[in-house]
Amino acid sequence: QPFAGSGDHLIRTGGLPPTHRHSMPWRHQQPHGQDPELQLLMEVEQSRGDVGGCDTEPEQLSARSLQLEPTKDVGSSAISPPHWELRSRFTKRAFLSGASGALCLVLVLNMIGKTSWFGRATSNAATVVDSVSDASLTKNSCARAYSENCINRTCCGEFTTCYEKVKGWATCRPACALGVPEEAPPWAPDADKVPWSCKIIGKEPALPSWKPSNSTPSLYCYAVTLVRGNEPELLRRQLSTGTGIFGCNEYSLFSERKMLVGPSPTGFVSTIPIEGPMATSQNNTKDFVRAWRKVIDHGVYRQHHWTVKVDPDSVFLPDRLRIKLDQHQVSAETDKVFFRNCFNFKSIQGPLEVMSQAAAKEFFDSIDKCREQSYITSRGEDWFVGQCLQYLGLWSIKDWTMLDDQYCTGSDTRAPCGKDKAAYHPFKTVESYMRCLAETE
Repeated sequence: QPFAGSGDHLIRTGGLPPTHRHSMPWRHQQPHGQDPELQLLMEVEQSRGDVGGCDTEPEQLSARSLQLEPTKDVGSSAISPPHWELRSRFTKRAFLSGASGALCLVLVLNMIGKTSWFGRATSNAATVVDSVSDASLTKNSCARAYSENCINRTCCGEFTTCYEKVKGWATCRPACALGVPEEAPPWAPDADKVPWSCKIIGKEPALPSWKPSNSTPSLYCYAVTLVRGNEPELLRRQLSTGTGIFGCNEYSLFSERKMLVGPSPTGFVSTIPIEGPMATSQNNTKDFVRAWRKVIDHGVYRQHHWTVKVDPDSVFLPDRLRIKLDQHQVSAETDKVFFRNCFNFKSIQGPLEVMSQAAAKEFFDSIDKCREQSYITSRGEDWFVGQCLQYLGLWSIKDWTMLDDQYCTGSDTRAPCGKDKAAYHPFKTVESYMRCLAETE
C-alpha cells in the first residue's frame, strides 16, 4: 500500500534513510601522515554549509564529534590532542547545525502534518486541500492515487476513480471496498478502522469500449479476490480492457467485503461479499467454501457449458480456452469432466480450474460430502477441488497445453508468454500482466 513502505521504514530505522544510517562514520578514519587536528577542522568547515540551511547533516556531524578517539600519526612522533579538546572547538557549530536540521524537520512536518505517515485520512484532512490557494493545483491537476485528497480535483489518473472514505476526504484508487476489514496490518490505510463509504466523487469514469462475449461454448467464470494488495488493481485493468474473466459470457467476483471495481459496458462491476477475513496464504479452502455457497445461490453456472475458476493474477484468454475445449469434443451438459493441467503434479492447478456443466453441478451439490473427508480438506483450494472431483468419481482429461504456471513447473524464471496456452500465471503487477498479454497477441 502506498505510504506503507515509508511508514514501516520510519518505524524500523527511526526515521533515518538506510543510506544515512549505514554510512554514518562512527569512527574517525585517520589518513596516514596528516595532522589530525588540521583534518578535523577542515572537515568541520566542509560540513558547515549555511547554519540556517537544510543541506547540512547534523546527525552525521554530531556522531563524529562525539565518537572521536585519540589517534597517533604513524608517520611522525606527534600525538593528536584528546578528542574532548577537539570537540570543544566545534561543539557550537555542531549544535547550530543540529538545531538547523531540527528546524528544517519541523518545517517539513508542518507542511505535511495534516496527513499521517501511512496516508490515512485524519479529522482535518479536508482542510489540507481546501487551504491550498493555487487554483491550478486544486482544479487543473489530477490527484495522485491513494495519497492525495481528490475532493477538489477534477480528475484521477487513468484506471482509478475518486472514492470517498468520509465526508471531506477521498482518494483516487483502482477499486474501493465498503466498510472496514476485520483484520488489517498496522501500516495499512484501513488500520484506523474508519469505514469507507466508496461514494464516487465527481464525474463517473467512462465506460470501456469492449463488448460482452456471446461466443460458444459458453463460459461462466469466477474469481475470488482480496480487497488489499495488488489484486484490485489487476482486476481494474482487466475490466478496462475486457480481458481475463471479463471475456467470458458471464462472470462473478467474490471478496470479503463488497468492492467497487469499475465500469463495464453493462454497468458498474462490484464484488459479491462472502464475509471475512480472508486468508492470504495457500490455506484458503474455507474462503472458497463461502464463495461456492454464493455460486450455488446464484445458480448462473447451470446456464453455461463450462465453469472456470481463475486467479486474479492469471493472464487468462477465454477464446483460446474455447478452442481447446472444442477440440476435446465433450458434451458439457452430460459428461462429468474436469481437466488436469499441471504436468509435474498431474493435477488440476488453481490458476485455471475448468469443469463441465455436468461436473460443476455434481461438485457444487457435493461440497459438504467432500468436506467430511479430512484428507481432502488438509491443503489449499486447488487440492480440495481436485481430490473432491476424484472422490466423486468424475472423469478427468489431461491437457498440459491449457496452463503455463510457474508454480507447477518450479522454474525460477518466467519465459515470455506464448501463443498456445489459455492461461499464464503468476503476474503480480499491472506492468508484468500487460506485458504478458501483449506477448500472447
